[in-house]
Amino acid sequence: MIKIIIADDEKLIRESLDTLMDWKSVGAEVVGVAADGAAALDLIRELSPQILLSDISMPNMDGIELIRTIREENLGCHVIFLSAYSEFAYAQSAVKYGAFDYILKPIDEDELMTAVVGCIQAIKQENVDVNSDEVFGGSMLVAQTVAYVKENYPTALLTEIARKLYISTTYLSCLFTREMHITFSKYLQKYRIKMAKKLLLNPEYRIYTVANMVGYTDIAHFSKTFKQLEGLTPIQFRNSAIN
Repeated sequence: MIKIIIADDEKLIRESLDTLMDWKSVGAEVVGVAADGAAALDLIRELSPQILLSDISMPNMDGIELIRTIREENLGCHVIFLSAYSEFAYAQSAVKYGAFDYILKPIDEDELMTAVVGCIQAIKQENVDVNSDEVFGGSMLVAQTVAYVKENYPTALLTEIARKLYISTTYLSCLFTREMHITFSKYLQKYRIKMAKKLLLNPEYRIYTVANMVGYTDIAHFSKTFKQLEGLTPIQFRNSAIN
């Protein structure tokens, strides 16, 4: 069973997450609850849980300090943050220290369960990778995102990828930007134009056909984007490449 610890200074939330969620149905169990970050850290050190569900704003030790300590001590616990704070800075801090996901209160039970299931899958994958002498963590999620784009670039949407990976769109966006040093939308844009350049070498394809093939329904938008990235219009690129 995957061991979960819950940390939240609101008693009602602690009790609800502990008793009302059907953790056993996904192969998990709550092994401890804490009312503040310091108490949660003691439980993590003692019980070695794989997952921590933690509020960010807590007395004694807040969630960001807690996850930072978890990483410094290499405690091997995945963190899913629960917070009423929607400021982007909190999501950035959560990503910086490798949080698995970030869910806003009031908590949607389906969203939380989806995040936990995704985390469990990631843990299982990491165990496979360790046994195979390989490395991923957050990088695994980014690698899966890149692979999805390469296979589905004409229709790829970040929201759809995040849903398939059982994580929030906001978290995946932050993680992708941090590790790839480029936003997802810009990466997708550049990949589409890269594929368009290959297709333009075939004179049998009309410009609007190439645009549609790589995901652009508006040929004017396609041409503008192409020129911004390549310094040439699609027609100019084709002529220079062929001639």
